[in-house]
Amino acid sequence: MLLEILYIIFGISVFGLFWTYAGYPIFIWFLSKIIKKEHKYDENYQPNVSIIIPCYNEEKVIEKKLNNTLELNYPPDKMEILVIDDGSKDKTRKIVENYVKDNKTKNINLQSIERQGKNAVINNGFKHAKNEIVVISDANAFLNKNALKYCLRHFSDEEVGCVGARYVHKSYISTGESAGVSLYKDIEHFFYEKENQIGCAHHTEGWLQAFRKNLLNTDEERPLSAEDWDMTLSVKKKKYKVIYEPQAISQKYAVSSSEDLFNQKIRTVIGTIQIMAKHTNFLNPLRWGIFSIIFFSNKHTQIMTPFFVIGIFFSSLGIFFLNSNILFYYFVILQLLAFFIGFLAVIASRIKEITIQPLPALKFFMLMQIICLIAWIKYFIGDCGNQWNTISTTRKAMENTDNK
Repeated sequence: MLLEILYIIFGISVFGLFWTYAGYPIFIWFLSKIIKKEHKYDENYQPNVSIIIPCYNEEKVIEKKLNNTLELNYPPDKMEILVIDDGSKDKTRKIVENYVKDNKTKNINLQSIERQGKNAVINNGFKHAKNEIVVISDANAFLNKNALKYCLRHFSDEEVGCVGARYVHKSYISTGESAGVSLYKDIEHFFYEKENQIGCAHHTEGWLQAFRKNLLNTDEERPLSAEDWDMTLSVKKKKYKVIYEPQAISQKYAVSSSEDLFNQKIRTVIGTIQIMAKHTNFLNPLRWGIFSIIFFSNKHTQIMTPFFVIGIFFSSLGIFFLNSNILFYYFVILQLLAFFIGFLAVIASRIKEITIQPLPALKFFMLMQIICLIAWIKYFIGDCGNQWNTISTTRKAMENTDNK
């Protein structure tokens, strides 16, 4: 009986790992070849828009962000820029005030609130926004000149409720962390593009995302580090279209230290777990059809991979001891070797950065398994956090490029 249970655990774990890294990519690629959802829009449509820039301790980047926003290829008289400061302790507010004064800019408004978190900042921005179309863009996210135009043209289709941009990581220096993150993001964008082609896009990032204001509840509590995704799913739940626009580019500097990667990804994984718990209704295929598979497969199976890895190892170890199967003996040895190489890649990077693939990818995979386990533990003990903070290395990278 125990042997049969171990075989079942082994089979489920192997399938889970296979589906996450091979099965789902093949599945979504195949679907994109046979399903094409048409979406028609007016190329010249340029609605009035309110742009929310959430801030907390952004003195290193806020002036550059304002310059970048005003330099967009979009009519200035159609833009309202709302800088919402979440009780910054640095010079963020003063820099914005001076910027408005020095540039005699009338379409930039600064709103300051007591420290409440990013969700409160976003809700505050929506309440003050004068226009029906509202854009959210992080203070350290920099847009290509046509990004806004490419995103907002989709709202000429009244069935569109949310549009997200393509986000690209830049690296000031080449590190294992930045290489791993960039590879991970490239895979994500493959998913976004294929899901968009079949009308199942459901994830946008706070780097650059646009909404119809009337579709969102401005008093709603949302998961920390997943506010952007939660708002997108709220739009999806109301049966409005979510569009991924790859021509609209938003750029940030990738994290360049293991510590920052750990902290950032732990928050992200906790947010993903909270999203899964909050939006379980999307898992009902009778109501949502194929989208239920896509919703579960894109993000949620990824944060379950540590359990698949653990399940494979201990079930195969148990099968070997109970059955003396030589194939499982070699399979256990192979797993131990992979764990050892991955562990060495992580340790070696503390001494010297590794940038030659596939070692950064292997290191990133190992770190993500640890991060996911820590995030699950934090979620179950209720340590989900309630504040957001800036990531110092990404802002420092901008300073370094300016000083070159």
